[in-house]
This record gives sequence, C-alpha cells and structure tokens, in this order.
Amino acid sequence: MQYEYIKNKVIKPTDYFLCEANEGYIGVPDYRSVDLVNLRNLIDSLDSSYFAYINVSPNLNMEKLSLDIYDTPDYADLIFFVNDYSPVRDIPYDYDVITSQARDKVQQYKTKTGKKLTEKDEQRLFEKYEAQLLEENNLKLEIKYIKPERLHDVISRAYELGILSNKLRLLNP
Repeated sequence: MQYEYIKNKVIKPTDYFLCEANEGYIGVPDYRSVDLVNLRNLIDSLDSSYFAYINVSPNLNMEKLSLDIYDTPDYADLIFFVNDYSPVRDIPYDYDVITSQARDKVQQYKTKTGKKLTEKDEQRLFEKYEAQLLEENNLKLEIKYIKPERLHDVISRAYELGILSNKLRLLNP
C-alpha cells in the first residue's frame, strides 16, 4: 500500500520535533519529508524488540494514541506508517460504519452489474461483504508502534543512513 499522506505532504520539512537524547534534546525533521523507500527499509530492518503492540477500540483517534504513547500527538503519522495504514481508510471502525460500508458495497455491485437482486441474494451479498469488512477491521484493532525508549535509537540510525539531515532549524525549543 502506498501511504499518500506522507508522500504528498511536505517535500522540504518546516516542522521539527524535539527528541530527548543523551546530550539533552535534538531536533528531528518532520519525517514526512524523507524518502519513503529508505524509511520503509529502516522500519522493516528493525528487530522486533523495537516494537510493541496495543489493542485499541474502534474509531480510534491516532493523535490521542500518539499522545498516550509518546507524550505528543506529533507521531500519529509515524504510527500510521509503521502499520502501513492510510489515515483515511485504515482506522478501526465501529460496527455501524462497517454495516454502512457493506450496504454501500452491495449498492455499488447492483449499480455496476445492472442486476436486480432478490431480497435473499442481496442479504447474502451483504453478509459476505460485512464478514470481509469485519475481518479486515479486526486486524486493525491491534496497533504496532516503536517503543518510546527505542525511538531515539531509530532516529539516530536514520541520521546514520542519511534519511534525516543534520541541518536543523528548531522551532522554539
């Protein structure tokens, strides 16, 4: 999946984040401006000890989750990226949204094929779509994230690999 939000957002970073380091704080450029291939390679190369998982509820606010994990909402996109999620389509939904999506899929099928379905066939198609959507949604109820105590290691590694630049402009540190 291509993560359009990061890719199409900012080419040159204007936002920097402060990250606690052994020598105080370092400014980290907005990761949305980095090469996604290199960032994906870095994330994929990390040992499982860098990650933790959390079970979340439907209609999750990812900024709130970031705040709970990292004490800042600024890493919500990083959580989306680690999970290879799109912020528009890939949050876990509650049952009402899923049933609405299943009804929409049935309607799209009827429109696309031009077929008139019997009530029984329409119900079977609805149940099929609903089951698929529920299965996909249930997978999204467990979120993977970089452990806060390992975040500095990941950022340091990104500097070593040239994914992040040392030329920083800190915003009111």
